[in-house]
Amino acid sequence: MIRAERQAKILHLIRERGYIKNEELASIFKVTQATIRRDLKALKEQSLVRLDHGGSYDLDFMASGSEPLYETKVHVNQDQKRMI
Repeated sequence: MIRAERQAKILHLIRERGYIKNEELASIFKVTQATIRRDLKALKEQSLVRLDHGGSYDLDFMASGSEPLYETKVHVNQDQKRMI
């Protein structure tokens, strides 16, 4: 899969879910996390996503004042939720 195609699919997944972890993207696309980070950096430079430690957010997800779907919120801060 070429980089542009992978980035388009990454953007689609982020917009669909609101948030996704880098390790999950690496697993889905069968590439290293370093490759995913480069792809996400390119998407961030185009102001399409917001990067967070270990994952990425859709800009609309962060800007909207509405409550995100439960399916989306489950993926946000999973490690911290497990610790609690």
